[in-house]
This record gives sequence, structure tokens and C-alpha cells, in this order.
Amino acid sequence: MKKLLLAGVAVLTIESTSAHAEVYTGSALMRDCSGYGNGLGFCNGFVLGVSNETTACRPKGATGLSADQLRVIAIRYVNNIPQRWHVWAGTLVSEAFKQAFPCQ
Repeated sequence: MKKLLLAGVAVLTIESTSAHAEVYTGSALMRDCSGYGNGLGFCNGFVLGVSNETTACRPKGATGLSADQLRVIAIRYVNNIPQRWHVWAGTLVSEAFKQAFPCQ
């Protein structure tokens, strides 16, 4: 019985994570990044993932930025554009990094 229950929880977790990732908007990012626990962990992971893939220029030494620093950069940017919170969060986070670290 316990194995069946654990399998059910695992399936529900996978399904909710998959659905969450498909429609992850700026609004969801703001909710998760201002929360605690799993939401904050997901937020940090999402922001780090976008950071690794974005083409923003970074100043020398910026490779050592912490997840918290990157999250604050992203959230400050997104917080100032609530009219765009319906946009995919990856686009907004990428824009935040491009603004914070413009190419010279």
C-alpha cells in the first residue's frame, strides 16, 4: 500500500512540475521568488538556468554571482513591469540580465 501511495505522489509531482514549466509566466515567477521553500528553490533554479543560456554580456568577475544575486537582479526587473507578467518568465529574466550586463 505504501509503495502504491508513493508511486501516486511521484506521478502527481511529475505532472504538476511538467504543467508548471510549460506556462511559467512572470506572474508565477514573482509568486515563487517571493515565497519560501519549494517555490524559492524552483525560482533560483529557473533563474540560474536562464542565466546559463542568456547571451548577456557580463563584467569581468561576474561568473561568481550567487543564485541569490541573480534572483534579485531578475525580480527587480520583473517587479517594475507588471504589465508584462503574462509573458514567459524566461524572456523576462533574459531581458533583466541583458539590462544589468549590457554589451559594450
